[in-house]
Amino acid sequence: MIKESVVIALLTYGDSVNVSFLWWLDSIRQLNNDPNHPRTYEVMYVPGLRPIAYARNVAITDFIKKYNADKLWFIDDDLVPTETSLNIFNSNADIVSGVYYLLLMNGGNPSISSAIYLKDGDKNNPKGFKSIEPTQFKNNDNKIIPIDAAGTGTLLISRKVAEDINMRLSNEYISSDGEIVKLDENEALPIFRTLFKANGSEERSEDIDFVWRAKKLGYTVEAVLNSRFLHKKEMLVDWTVWQLNGGII
Repeated sequence: MIKESVVIALLTYGDSVNVSFLWWLDSIRQLNNDPNHPRTYEVMYVPGLRPIAYARNVAITDFIKKYNADKLWFIDDDLVPTETSLNIFNSNADIVSGVYYLLLMNGGNPSISSAIYLKDGDKNNPKGFKSIEPTQFKNNDNKIIPIDAAGTGTLLISRKVAEDINMRLSNEYISSDGEIVKLDENEALPIFRTLFKANGSEERSEDIDFVWRAKKLGYTVEAVLNSRFLHKKEMLVDWTVWQLNGGII
């Protein structure tokens, strides 16, 4: 049996990784010894690089140049895998997302949103994408749906997407002295980018931009709704959040 090879790119934003994640990674690597398991796994650690678009460019460049693997699986260190996380491989799309939730603060009011998206034609939506609520598909037998964009917290990318020259951005930039210069050959490839408005506010995040550009090139993009991850965040839970959860007991 020819096994599919996967590189797990673990991006860490601090100096530690939660124990649940490390335990899961260890159990995943033990599957390499199972002759009947269809995949092998390697782990690439990308510690503490900022901004996030640069960290992802370092990871995808190493995947292209240093690994002879079939797929790159981005998993961020603030996610906690579950027993269903490997269901992400149930899709054969070129880019596949699992499901995790975001806690958003809008004007001091918290809201919950998934990190899988459809393109939104509403001109009043400044981001251009609307979040998909996975629970609307809870009665569907098919747990795999087409999407237009996704967060990169858990994102599986095929090698052909990573290597596609059309996914590369310009290697030229304006230096601090106002000169047009090029990236050195040994620097990370320009594939991910965050788009900013003229005033410095974010127009589109690096993950949505990457997936949407791939979609427009004709690559297939899907979400596996029963590939679930928990999203670990440190925050002060106020009364409003309690009320969202049904009130105070």
